Amino acid sequence: MRLGLPFTLGTLDVTAALGALNVLFALFLLTQLGWLFGGETFLRERTGLTAAQYARQGFFQMVWVVLLVVPMLVVSRAALQPGYALARRHTLLSLPLIALLGLMIVSAMARMRLYVHFYGLSIDRIYPMVFMGWLFVVLLWLAVTVLRDWDRPFVAGAAISALVTLAALNVASPDQIVARANAARGTSALTAERYRGDRSYLAELGGEATPFAIRATVAPAAARPGTAARVIEDHDRCAAASRLLLRWGPSSGPARRREQATGWRTWNAGEALAVTEVGASTRVLRAVAHQSCTPPARRPRP
Repeated sequence: MRLGLPFTLGTLDVTAALGALNVLFALFLLTQLGWLFGGETFLRERTGLTAAQYARQGFFQMVWVVLLVVPMLVVSRAALQPGYALARRHTLLSLPLIALLGLMIVSAMARMRLYVHFYGLSIDRIYPMVFMGWLFVVLLWLAVTVLRDWDRPFVAGAAISALVTLAALNVASPDQIVARANAARGTSALTAERYRGDRSYLAELGGEATPFAIRATVAPAAARPGTAARVIEDHDRCAAASRLLLRWGPSSGPARRREQATGWRTWNAGEALAVTEVGASTRVLRAVAHQSCTPPARRPRP
C-alpha cells in the first residue's frame, strides 16, 4: 500500500469500479450525442435553451465530472495491491475513462465556441476556454505519469502547467485578444446581423485593448434602419467615447501620474499605451461623444 492509505484495492474492486464508470460514461455520451455535439441546429430545434445556458450547462457538467474522476484515478492507483497484472488492468480500464473525459471537454469547448459565435468573445468566456484547455493537458499528463506509477511528477507537472498557463495569459493579454476578436466580429458581414455593438464593452477592457476600442468608437455608424436601432447605436458610441475619455483622457488619473513621472515601479505598459492612444484621439472622441450623446431632437440639422 502506498501513500499511507488505510485500504487496498484488488482485482475485483478495480474491475467493478472502473468498468462501471466506463460503461456509465459511454452510455451517457451515446445517449447525449445531440446535446454534446449537436451545435446550433440542435440548440434551436431541440433544447429550448439559450446559447448562454447551453454553454454554461456543458462547462459545469464537465468540471464536476473531471473533479470527481481525476482524484479517484489517482487514489485508486495509489491503493492498488502489489502486482504487475493488477496495475496493468487498472491502466487498461483507466485509459478509456480518460478518453471519455477528453470527449466531454471537447464537447464543452464546442458549446462555448457556439456561445462566442452568437455573442462574441469576452473575458468571462476566454478564461473558461483556457481552463478547459489546461484540464485537457492535465488528463494527458495523468495518463503519462499516474498510469505508469509516477505519482509525484503528476502533481508537480499539473502545478507547473497551471503556472505556465497563467504566465502565458499575462503575456498574451486576454483584453487585447478579446478586443481584436470583437473588433473583427463587428466588421464581419457573416456576423453583422448578430452583432449588437460592443464598443462600450471594449472601452471597459484593459489598456491593451484601447486602440481597438478607439477604432470601433470613431468608426462611422453602421447603416441600420429604424429609429430604435439608431438609438441603440448612439447609446453604445456615447458610452464608449465617454468611458475612454474618463479612464484615459488628459484629465484622468493615469494621465496625471504619467506627467508626474513617478518612476518605473508604477509604470504599466497597457496604461501607458491607453493614455498615449486616447491622448492622440481626444478631439475625435469628444466629437463622437458630443454627437452621439446629444438627443436626436436637439441635434442641428445637416
